Amino acid sequence: MTTIPLIAERTFNTTPERLWLLITDSDLFTRTIGFPPVNPELTRDEDGLNRTGAPLKMFGVKIGRMHDPSIEWVKPVWFSRRRVISAGPMREVFVRIELTPYDNSTKVRIEMVMSVPFGRGWMVRMMMQLIRKRVNKFFNKVENSLTAIYSGLRIGERRSRTNETYLDAALSRMKVYHIDPDLLSKARQWLIDEADVNLKRIKPLEFADRMRIDQLSAIRFFLIGATEGLFDLHWDLICPNCRGVTNTYNDLKSIQPEDHCDVCRIDLKTNFDESIEANFAPTHNLRPIKHVDYCYGYPALTSHVEVQLRLEADGKREIDHPLSGTHNLWAMPFLHRDSVSMEDDRGHEICVSETEIEVLDNDLNRQLSVANLSPKPVMFQIQSPLYNPNMLTASKLTALQDFRDFFATQLLDPSVSLAVKHLTFLFSDLKSSTEMYSHMGDTPAFALVKDHFDIMRKIIREHEGGIVKTIGDAVMALFSDPVQAIATAIEIQNAFATNPLTIKIGLHNGPCISIMLNDNLDYFGTTVNTAARVESISQGGDIVLTCKLFDLPGVKDEIRRRNVIASEDSAELKGLTEQVQLVRLKSRNWT
Repeated sequence: MTTIPLIAERTFNTTPERLWLLITDSDLFTRTIGFPPVNPELTRDEDGLNRTGAPLKMFGVKIGRMHDPSIEWVKPVWFSRRRVISAGPMREVFVRIELTPYDNSTKVRIEMVMSVPFGRGWMVRMMMQLIRKRVNKFFNKVENSLTAIYSGLRIGERRSRTNETYLDAALSRMKVYHIDPDLLSKARQWLIDEADVNLKRIKPLEFADRMRIDQLSAIRFFLIGATEGLFDLHWDLICPNCRGVTNTYNDLKSIQPEDHCDVCRIDLKTNFDESIEANFAPTHNLRPIKHVDYCYGYPALTSHVEVQLRLEADGKREIDHPLSGTHNLWAMPFLHRDSVSMEDDRGHEICVSETEIEVLDNDLNRQLSVANLSPKPVMFQIQSPLYNPNMLTASKLTALQDFRDFFATQLLDPSVSLAVKHLTFLFSDLKSSTEMYSHMGDTPAFALVKDHFDIMRKIIREHEGGIVKTIGDAVMALFSDPVQAIATAIEIQNAFATNPLTIKIGLHNGPCISIMLNDNLDYFGTTVNTAARVESISQGGDIVLTCKLFDLPGVKDEIRRRNVIASEDSAELKGLTEQVQLVRLKSRNWT
């Protein structure tokens, strides 16, 4: 074998962290230097590790196979890939990308080494001259994209044709929903110009960042766009470990409470908080997306993975980048999963055996190292436990009033119940409504109650909540954000401060079960029961919430910001065995 190297360098006026997802985009790199597209296939090697490979084709004819026995990185320091090829002029390609910070800039060094059979070196040397030019072209693409990058963006070149007549007709119909004309104009150009790769799974919260609009406006744009034929709404099931998509469904009815990730080899419990992500894609009538993959297994696809290393049997590696805080650890093929809290001023040694992952303090060496104590190779990851803040979860979307208004048919199978880890429930009722009907008469009292529902619905919608159902004069609403739930309750009491109606409000936060009942997405469990019981403690013209909700991040700050008085309380609630600690909110403006 003959080895032929190539080294290319470029300095970018940005930080390694901001550059990381762009410069390690193997799909863009492979496409730019002229390698063919791939159709990845997942298998296992003799040691039980995942082996992702693809058939190698030239002019549409299969001539062999290629696979990557080693894909490694330490974010945002270096990334490497070793690719083995069974046929063609090359037998192995090794690429390593290094990022070195200098003040406000980053030096990038790309090293590529090709191994070729004897006698074919001349051919590959000629190819290398062309590849060197294309590596510089790759650098230029990264440079041009730095001004437009946002979380999760991948650079793409292919742009399928947009049916502009169809697009303009749909956008014109959307004007009746009072969507900002400037947003419609920007969205039009975006749908025409954006690369296919970035439209395959559109994340509305990333779109909000890019367009510099609030998240609720972005979500509403896509929901209305879906009703007008611009977008299809898809539900992606996300593996909590690799964060990859295990299945995609066109409606909630098809989702089952359990799933399986072939990559991680683990069974999943489906829940609305973390497992199900709502994404959108242009309808085929608007723009047929024809994205082709040129690579697989790189950092942009698993952005939560801080470190990925292949450890040989009895091998040890040092990690050349400090990590602090809580991280998840994952080791294949043993399927070990653990978490560790690391500190900057202490050394740690992570030991992987056939039975466990053990984390040891190492005061003599301040670096972080990983040792494989098992007799077989291990693929090891250090993962951030934080979820993508731009992930639109099913719990967040289905809690919105716009979703419940526009997508009444997007419902669960009646036989399926899915867990929701945390939602905030608001129950309200009218104080002394029976006496009001008797005193005012049915017709004027009913008109007053109907107006009260309209006011409630408007405030709940504006604060990213949704009405689950009304029962007589009572309202059951839910929120994915507890701070928004508190803000809603305060706004409701402010709205009725000068109204003849007096509102009772109770709130609680916690896990629940989502099911279909009477053709409506409903919620059940202790959390819901507690919220309903808390509302019964309200005296009217006040807000009662549990201490559990009161102690959640941001809630106290919101209450202080609103100049509302909070006082501690407690009560024995019907149906609950223990006394519940409560907080009562009052204001001089409320009746």
